[in-house]
Amino acid sequence: MANWTRRILVVEDDAFTATLVESVLTREGYEVTVCPDAGTARAVAAEMDPDLALLDVNLGSGPSGVQLGFALEQTHPGMVITYLTRYPTALVKDGNNAEHLANKVVLSKDDVSDAQALLAAIEAALRGQAEVVPIDGDAQVRLLTPTQMEILRLLSSGMTNSAIAQHRSTSERAVEKQVKAIYAALDLESDKTTNARVLAALRYSDTMGDTMRVELMDIEAMSAGDGQQARS
Repeated sequence: MANWTRRILVVEDDAFTATLVESVLTREGYEVTVCPDAGTARAVAAEMDPDLALLDVNLGSGPSGVQLGFALEQTHPGMVITYLTRYPTALVKDGNNAEHLANKVVLSKDDVSDAQALLAAIEAALRGQAEVVPIDGDAQVRLLTPTQMEILRLLSSGMTNSAIAQHRSTSERAVEKQVKAIYAALDLESDKTTNARVLAALRYSDTMGDTMRVELMDIEAMSAGDGQQARS
């Protein structure tokens, strides 16, 4: 029986970088197709149905790699989306991208010349083991699931557990369990001098630079839940 070959779509407008990435991935046994822009990439993706797309964030005058990533997620929900950029920290700190990037591999272009780093990032993405890009050493969000990242974002915006549960159409108990898991992942504890919820919000704010506001927030739900948060 023939081996299953993973298909990778590389979208990169710099010919040297594209050739380097293609060479490394092809040598490892992946089937690689390279495109220079978003329009070509969407047409190619429809034909080849890639397992993973590696998208350069800055694609020149056309749509950006992040815009392409949003589009590909809609048309190819099973495709793994990864990003390549010279400024991964700035990308992750952009609040407009925070939720979309929560479970994505974001690879620095400085690492492309390191074949092992590139392959490790691609393999991690295909296994669903992406980590948020570390920011400034201590101020980093460790490995969290996409659900936990969303809950942490909502928590950081000031929403109570009750409001988060209503926003996500789930139970407050389920949110409480996820919040506790977030505290554990971030190694945060409440004591006489600190509050884990506040520390988690600060960690997210420092790491992601998130300035987004949750739309359609239920103010009444927030107010009703304010008195219930001491145990959180």
